[in-house]
Amino acid sequence: GGVGEGPIFDCALAPSMPVSTQTIPGARGYHGLAVDQVGLISGLDSSYNLVQSTHDGTWSPFLSNLQAEQIAFAADGNLFMAASNGILAVTPSAQVLTVSTLSDSPYGLRIGPDEMIYTTSIAEVLRVDPASGADEPVATLPKSVGFAYVHSFDWSPSFDRIYVGTIGSGLFVADLDPSYNALAPLEQLTPFSDSWIDGVAVDACGNIYAANYSTSQLFKITPDGVPTVYVDWSSTFEQYGHGVIFGNGVGGFREDALYLPQPYNDHTVLEVVVGVPSRSFGGTVVNGPSE
Repeated sequence: GGVGEGPIFDCALAPSMPVSTQTIPGARGYHGLAVDQVGLISGLDSSYNLVQSTHDGTWSPFLSNLQAEQIAFAADGNLFMAASNGILAVTPSAQVLTVSTLSDSPYGLRIGPDEMIYTTSIAEVLRVDPASGADEPVATLPKSVGFAYVHSFDWSPSFDRIYVGTIGSGLFVADLDPSYNALAPLEQLTPFSDSWIDGVAVDACGNIYAANYSTSQLFKITPDGVPTVYVDWSSTFEQYGHGVIFGNGVGGFREDALYLPQPYNDHTVLEVVVGVPSRSFGGTVVNGPSE
């Protein structure tokens, strides 16, 4: 892209390794986290309470008795959750609603640019209508792939690609049409000899961050699929960051930082400042993946 008004980020100046790391006091998370538009981070603690916390550690339980995997806020304030029996919605008034029942327990979950819910099934990424609960596949593993289960995902900054982490066969990719449907079956982008990709997040420069449970590491992967170890928890497994999201720039949750739940470390939350804004960056990116 060219240079226009507003903030500018030059990918040529991006740090190669984390700028800093810290534990966010008060915040809790199991397999997923979500930051809302008033600067609260939500996640599940070890007692299945949905906890909301500010960046400086002021926290409170919002709901109890919830079990869910990855979670995400929609623009209307509803918090959507991938649960064992399908997709749940937690409303701002603390109602819990069933949006959709899915036969294969969903795990990964994000809200798309069309405000639809996207989630994972065994071999597919599904789009779920939050109003009707109807679902349809948008990206599918080819039958030729051996042992692999679709587990987590994120999009490129321009939403023309989807990156899908699997259990069994590493990271996959597919090009998307303008309606965010894959133009062809998913193709392997980055093979891992041991793969259990619990979280995927993409920055404004097109780099992919993938949390791999099998090696207890966070990988940074270039848009063309070359991985490097970015954070290594293999010597202290309890600190493994299970999911991964970017902050939204509100309430201290930095847009250039990753937030990772640590379910084996009392469900605490780790902030990793990468020094590169998220794929949702509203400014101009130079020396990015399309240049």
